[in-house]
Amino acid sequence: MTDDKLPRSRRNNGGSGKARSASLPLAVLGIVVLIPLATFMVGAWLSGLKLQPVLTSSMEPTYPRGSLLVLGAVTPDDVEVGTALEFEDPQNPGRVITHRVVEIVPQERGLFFRTQGDANATADGILIPAANVRGEVRWAVPALGRWIQWLAWPRGLLVISLPAALALTVTEAVAWRRRRVGRQNCEVCGSRAAKVAST
Repeated sequence: MTDDKLPRSRRNNGGSGKARSASLPLAVLGIVVLIPLATFMVGAWLSGLKLQPVLTSSMEPTYPRGSLLVLGAVTPDDVEVGTALEFEDPQNPGRVITHRVVEIVPQERGLFFRTQGDANATADGILIPAANVRGEVRWAVPALGRWIQWLAWPRGLLVISLPAALALTVTEAVAWRRRRVGRQNCEVCGSRAAKVAST
């Protein structure tokens, strides 16, 4: 049987199969990468944790550049020597640093911490007031910080929304094509039935 003699619905199955094949990688991407990543980020936020990419090499090898730090709240009295803290730079407000406490320095003005990067040969040149502490490092995920940086606004919205929108568009196009082919088949069957009835 040649292709011209095949029913219309069978001749069109190839196009529908190609559309489904095109949408499959998008679905796999969403299931394997985007959904777990979004779940992780929302879970951390609901738990009161903060996510911070490592931007420099000052804490290597413990926290390599590109890692993702998971930070939790900490009270100054609970900080010990060896605790890795995130704090705001007293000399550059708005800039955050993650270094390890090497000395606790009580002063009349309050509690201060001397910090140092694991990869640095000397301690930081300024004491860190307890008020500048933003959290302590609970754990870290290697390399994930690069993904978080790459997914920063507005790129993250596009990466998450565009594949979903494209997959929805492909799915709707396939469904519309099937409905159209079904209507055409019904019309053909109806006209053949009418011819048979008239003979």
